[in-house]
Amino acid sequence: MKRIALISDIHANLPALRAVLADIDERANVDAIYHLGDLTGYAPWPNEVVNLLRERAIPGISGNYDSTVATDYTTFARSAATCRARQSHSCTAIRP
Repeated sequence: MKRIALISDIHANLPALRAVLADIDERANVDAIYHLGDLTGYAPWPNEVVNLLRERAIPGISGNYDSTVATDYTTFARSAATCRARQSHSCTAIRP
């Protein structure tokens, strides 16, 4: 049986990512590593996190935070804030 390690919600936290990858590397029974997105945001190492995942050739998908950063975050945030201000449960933020 193939054993897979899944990592997610790194949010630019390079020290935590390094610790998690070191733990995975110590396990002899992990066949593959995949990330589930949300690589950037909050912590100050977004470029380093992305570079490390590229260096390690760890494939994955974009998370909601990654998609927001890759598009127009300002427009998205403004739409979301307007929606919350109206306190409407049916609001949806529209991306350009």
